[in-house]
Amino acid sequence: MKKIYLLGLALTMISMANAQTTVIDDGFESYNIGSLYGGNWSNWQLADDETLNMMVSDVRASPGGTKSGYVGPHNDGNGQDALLKMPSVYTHGKITAEWKMFVPADSVAYYNLQEQATPGGSFGFQCYINTYAATDTLPGGESLAHKLVWTFAVDTVGYLYAYAPLVTDQWFTLKQVMDLDNLTLSLYVDGTEVVYFQPQVGNDWPGAKKSVAAFDFFSYQDEDNPDLVNTYYIDDIKVTTENVSGINNVEKNSSIVSLYPNPGKDYISFSVKDEVINNIDVFNVFGQKVLNANAKTSLSKLDIRSLASGIYTAKVTTKNGIFTKKFVVK
Repeated sequence: MKKIYLLGLALTMISMANAQTTVIDDGFESYNIGSLYGGNWSNWQLADDETLNMMVSDVRASPGGTKSGYVGPHNDGNGQDALLKMPSVYTHGKITAEWKMFVPADSVAYYNLQEQATPGGSFGFQCYINTYAATDTLPGGESLAHKLVWTFAVDTVGYLYAYAPLVTDQWFTLKQVMDLDNLTLSLYVDGTEVVYFQPQVGNDWPGAKKSVAAFDFFSYQDEDNPDLVNTYYIDDIKVTTENVSGINNVEKNSSIVSLYPNPGKDYISFSVKDEVINNIDVFNVFGQKVLNANAKTSLSKLDIRSLASGIYTAKVTTKNGIFTKKFVVK
């Protein structure tokens, strides 16, 4: 009986070690309309800038919601260059990132994977949506026009392609499964796996650094199709991890964060030594975001009356970094 018990315990521990962990679960519903900076959201310059930040919009939303993230031009002609940063720069394990996307028929869209904490250092892949002209063809003559096209740099001599039919004027789901131990990248559109154009390469990991740091959602102006608007929407972002390790990407020393009372019941007050708080995200033990307070809400006193009893983690964002602190709700 003792051996059976120990075997069961070992199997349980293995199962727990291999279980998926949700590290980002973002449906935009908790944010105010307008510029979004803080938590996992940053931009190419790594400093709060409304011209680059992701924008929260109520113009469109995936079914069941009222808000989404908007990427498109401003009145000055420029547009978003927003980063969704991973909690760490992952170098091992499996990361699955998926979200819903809406691309109007008269629009182009673009996003990429960044492999390093500092943007621009290394691109894992790039996705161009509706950006290729009819004259852009693959060997064999097939046109890349009106498609979702992923490009992967191969050394310095060219690109490999994966592509799928274009989906416009409706919400569709993109999923990327990034296995850094087996160095593979699998892509899915509405649950159907995308086949690489050059099958002899399989779905080998395309990036040079072989790591996952952030997704860059960029308002791309297509030179081949200047009349198309660079506008799209994203929603219901979910990132899960399995057996990951890496370099901390965002968190700083949490000892300078004070919160009280802890445990708390109705309200908890936060303060950061010599820092101004811009945003607070609260996550439960499953990694799901359950509460948010940004610059347009009260930050010094957080209303936790909607939270069930249990242990929570607060990510506190200031101009100079992100700090984490655990607290208990009675």
